[in-house]
Amino acid sequence: MMKKQFIISVFVAVVLLSGCKNKETTSNPLAGKWRSVAENALEFSLTFNKDNSYISLTKGTDTKYTITGKYHISKDSLFIRDTLNKPLVICTYIDTGCYVFTQHHDTITFRAIKDMCERRRLAFEIGLIRMK
Repeated sequence: MMKKQFIISVFVAVVLLSGCKNKETTSNPLAGKWRSVAENALEFSLTFNKDNSYISLTKGTDTKYTITGKYHISKDSLFIRDTLNKPLVICTYIDTGCYVFTQHHDTITFRAIKDMCERRRLAFEIGLIRMK
């Protein structure tokens, strides 16, 4: 009975994480400039470059953060990791976020599969809209 429960648990974990398989894709639907769909006091924009680097700009009422990093897409999965020249209290260097994304015209939504960086997860789960 215990062995059967273990096998079922492993199967469920594999199915849930299957969106984070690391397979190459030829197109990059994320390339370009995006901004948060939420319009509030916090301004958040993100540029996904074709060379798999990104630049994130966050402006608050009295703060401004520029974060750079690397990303990789595989089918409908995004893997993202910050690479900073100096430490910020945003995320640690070793954290890599994994998201499944859905694109509908110029809007993209993300569902976190795994990301220990809460601020990045919250920013992504709000959704992004392509900037013109």
